[in-house]
Amino acid sequence: MNRAHGAGPAWFAGSCPSSLGCRITGLARPELLVEVEVAAVRGARDGIEWVGPDAVDPLDRPRTG
Repeated sequence: MNRAHGAGPAWFAGSCPSSLGCRITGLARPELLVEVEVAAVRGARDGIEWVGPDAVDPLDRPRTG
């Protein structure tokens, strides 16, 4: 934990960090659980174009219609 990229146990040495950002402002049923499941695929990042964040968060934009 908290090591430089490429450092650490051999099985993590060639890995890149990833992250997930999401905002949940409320649930229809508060007793529900939000669960996120992920899988890692070797080489999946090859050839992926980086897309930066929106200038304005879509949830903060005024509603139309």
